[in-house]
This record gives sequence, C-alpha cells and structure tokens, in this order.
Amino acid sequence: MRALSAEEMVAFEGWAMEEIGLPQVVLMENAARNAADVLLERFPECGEVLVLAGPGNNGGDGLAMMRRLLERGVVSRALCRDASPGSLCEQQREWVLNLGLAAEPLTLERLRQRLRERPAVVIDALLGTGLSRPLSGELAEIVAELARSSAVVVAVDVPTGIDASRAQLPGGDDSPVVSAALTVSFAAHKVAHLLDPASFYCGEIRIVGLGVPFEEARLVDSGVLASGGVHATTSASLREVVVPRPSSSHKGTFGHLLVVGGARGMSGAAVLTARGALRSGAGLVTVGVPEPLLAAVDSASLESMSVGLPATSTGALSPSATAAIASASASRDAVALGPGLGPEAFPAVLDALSVIERPLVLDADGLNALEGGLERVAERSAPTVLTPHPGELARLLGCTSREIQDDRLEAVKEASERSQATVVLKGHQTLVAERGDDDELAVWVNTTGNPGMATGGSGDVLTGVIGSLLAQGHSPLEAARLGVFLHGAAGDRAALRSGPSALTAGDIVDELGAARQEIEDE
Repeated sequence: MRALSAEEMVAFEGWAMEEIGLPQVVLMENAARNAADVLLERFPECGEVLVLAGPGNNGGDGLAMMRRLLERGVVSRALCRDASPGSLCEQQREWVLNLGLAAEPLTLERLRQRLRERPAVVIDALLGTGLSRPLSGELAEIVAELARSSAVVVAVDVPTGIDASRAQLPGGDDSPVVSAALTVSFAAHKVAHLLDPASFYCGEIRIVGLGVPFEEARLVDSGVLASGGVHATTSASLREVVVPRPSSSHKGTFGHLLVVGGARGMSGAAVLTARGALRSGAGLVTVGVPEPLLAAVDSASLESMSVGLPATSTGALSPSATAAIASASASRDAVALGPGLGPEAFPAVLDALSVIERPLVLDADGLNALEGGLERVAERSAPTVLTPHPGELARLLGCTSREIQDDRLEAVKEASERSQATVVLKGHQTLVAERGDDDELAVWVNTTGNPGMATGGSGDVLTGVIGSLLAQGHSPLEAARLGVFLHGAAGDRAALRSGPSALTAGDIVDELGAARQEIEDE
C-alpha cells in the first residue's frame, strides 16, 4: 500500500486533471461527498458541525462537505480564512452562503465563541497537505486553541500542524498540532499517516476516492510516481507471498538455515533464533555455537541440529572458526549470524562475512562487529539483511540513537544506501528499506506489533524468522517484510493472551504459526 508525500499527491491530482480530463472542481466534489459519507458513518447521530476552512483547496474541500452534509440533514457553519478571489475555495464559500449557511471570517475570538457552543464535530480543513514549515501568528494560536479544546475533530487529509510528507512536526515536538479523532484522506495514505509522531495525531484513518482509481503500477509506468517511495506492509500486501504448502512437501523443500551465535551466558539467543526459524517454516535448522555450549543448546532446542565451532578459552567464538563457518554454510540455504556472540567474537564475524556465500541475516553482535565499517557489507556477493535497533544503527552510521529516532526514515535509507543491503530498523513502526532493480530506494512501514515486544530475546526471534524465510527461497525484501509482519502479528496475539507486560520472546515463537495462518486464510 503506497503512501504519498505532498508532492506526489499534487502529481496524482495533476495527472487526473490533465491525462484523465477531470476538472479540479469535480475532484473536490467527489472528495467532499465521500468524506461526508465517512463522517456520518463514524458519527451517525452528530448534530451541528463546525468547519474551519483555510484559504486553499483543503478549505474548499471542507466547505463542499457542508453542502453534502446538508443533503443528509446535518447543518454546518464555517469559520473561514481569506481565500483568493476566483479560487475554488472562494467559490465553495459563495455556494455555501447561497444555501443560507453561515460562513464567517475565522478569528481566534470567534473560534473560542463557537467552541463554547460545543459543536458535535469540528472539521479541520485549514491546511491539509499544504504545510511544510512551522505554524506562526494567529494561525498557530488558532490551532493551539483547537488542540486544547475537547472538540471531536475530523481532519481533512492530515491534521493541521503536520507535514504530510514527514514523520516530524515542522515546528518540533512542542509545536501546535490538531489532534483528530478521524482523518479522512484522499486517494491514498500520506507518509505522515504511517509514522510517529505525526501519525499519533491522526486518529482513525479512512481513505476515500477522488473519482479516479489510484493504481500505483499505472502511475509508475506513466512516470507520475517514482517506483520507490514509502509503503505500508499489511496482510493484504503479503497475501501472494504466503502460499499453502504443497501436499508433496518434505523437510528439504523448505530450506536449511544455519544459525551462528551464542557465547557463555548467552546461549539462549541462539536457541530463540532457532526456535523462531522452525516456527516460521524452515524445514531444517542447524545451530553453530562455540564447542562448550553444545550440550546446553542441544537440550534447549530439541527440533534443531547443532554443530560445535572453535572457541576461545572463555567460551566465545574463536577467530579460527572461519573455516568451520564456511564449511557449515556451504551446505545450507541461508545463514543467521550474530545473536548472543559477544564482543570477543567480532574478529570471527568480520572474517565470516567474506566466506559466507549464502543469503545472510546479520543481527546483534554481527552488527556490532561492523561499527564504522558498514560498507563492508556491500562487498558481499550474496544478499544480506541487516536488522539493527536504533542503538546498533547509530553505531553503524556514526551518530547517536537520538539522531536515528529523530528521523528514522532517513536513517534506514542511508543504511541501505551505504550497505547495499536490505535494512530492517526495529522498533515501533519497524521500517524495511531496499534499493530496487530500477535503482529507486523504497521503504516499507510495518503495521503490527505492540510495546510488550520490548523484551529480551524478541529480536533474536525476528532474526530466526527472517533467516527461515531466506532459507525457504524468499527474496531479501520478501523475507524482511513478511518476517517483520509475522513477528509483530505473533506478538499481538501473544499480548492478547498474556497481556503485554507479561509477554516473553517464547510467547512470540508460540504464536508464529497462527499468525502466518491468518494471512493464508484471508
């Protein structure tokens, strides 16, 4: 599911007008009719509606909604900022006045007066996708007043105070922004709908049409949109990737994953990775651990096999383990490297990167070993998936975790660009980035998961899930997108069963099968 920036939305509307031949007023009327339908579906018993109309097309949409609501017996009144003479917004205001509806100038005092009258719903049609800089002057005061009120707000396209193209608020976290109960957006999601902090203010999001289908493939082929962009990963978008097993299947059909991980005191990371891989459908899993850990791993992961690797005197992976890792990986379909290895294994990890010729998912200490050397991943001949959390990505990019969190979208893009790999930036709204065959970089935003998954071992399970999917023959992008979605969906199921506070990594493992089945059954 594609999410548009403000510029891409302008391009789509321009295509609808120029190539399809729909006048802008027709697009506005279609938008208003559909938005009014959604408003009344969500608030079927609403009384008087107050419309706050800006001077541009977003204001015109809000004013057009007044006529559509009146057709359904709902009376509205508007407070309007000055629109340009002859503009669509000004024409909509004239039509509203001709129907006998009130459309007064918008001032801070008049807004306060109307809010004291407690309208059933306030329609925020002040700016829409047109904001790219901080609010200022009286408009900032108006938005702050509305934000402080207890009014039920329906935003048109995006709540005022949000830049539709970005997660960040233009004026920073303390800038005024409308908090909507419902956002009705046109044609497609906007980037801000998918990413916090902006998405926090959008409430429920409903997408309505403009009277012309939004067909991404057609728009990309015709050059209206680039093939990259931002997308949401949903179960519907993964349905064709998840197919039932053929009746003639055997364990060799679904790949063999090698997990290389573990150190004394951290063997559980390798076990959780193996369990996550098996629950995600891998036919066979072998866990490669330092020799002293073999007995512990064998007893904890009964369904997987194991192989001992050369170890140091402290039980960590030895630098001499490279040949053994190369040999073990050569007969497997994919490799997961890093969970629980510890800093002493860093030299072995770096050497292993050059000898593993299979698809690889790199996590935890596999990533930490690369600090300052992210470009080494680009030297690999086989595909690579990196799965950092913000702290790990900060070390890879040479910045702080705060800088990563301040602009996660740009951070994951930079990491994918520099590593030439598929990058999974874990956390709330996990991101997956990859450059496609057409050299366009795209990002997918995951839509599953919950705070209960912030628990030890959760990331190890994800590594196993993605490694399993690589071993089963999925492309790195499919493995990352599907793996992240399944991991989050399993966490959501586990949270319903045990509550988020009690959720453990093992609970996520136990729900992976059911999470996958839900997609198959759709």
